[in-house]
Amino acid sequence: KKGLEALFNLSTKAFLNSDRDGYFIEEKDIFDNAQDLLCILPSNNAEMINIAAKKDYKNLQEKFSLFEDHWSPKIIGEMNEQLVKIAKVKGEFVWHDHANEDELFLIIKGSLRLEFKHKEAVVLNEGEILIVPRGVEHKPIADEEVWLMLFEPNSTKHTGNVKTKLTQNKQERI
Repeated sequence: KKGLEALFNLSTKAFLNSDRDGYFIEEKDIFDNAQDLLCILPSNNAEMINIAAKKDYKNLQEKFSLFEDHWSPKIIGEMNEQLVKIAKVKGEFVWHDHANEDELFLIIKGSLRLEFKHKEAVVLNEGEILIVPRGVEHKPIADEEVWLMLFEPNSTKHTGNVKTKLTQNKQERI
């Protein structure tokens, strides 16, 4: 109750001190009421972080531990109409392109070779990224298991217009 009263008093003071440019509260008033305002905040830091981050905090190690399958990206987040995905890959994928979307690969663990139809292959190691421009045919290959993160528009089809047994039409959110 005391915290809500402090908040009401500060809001009222801000309204009474308003000018045409908006409301303001003097710094002194905030410090004088800080202790009372604290009692309306959540009781622990974890709760504060969850509220501030809208529970979007992700632990990659934990997320990767939730699945074993290869070449089956899992959606772990979304921002600005971009999907954030993680995947475990091993062996050869298929030749494909994304006609209308760029695709960012970030290697979390291992080494991934990306072959291209019209340019030299690239090997990405842990911590390295590569953006494959839209329309560029590519084929990822992982001799050993690789953990990777992908950033791509939510309109991106897993294997572009190529349909194979590896194609994932619906990707799981974890």
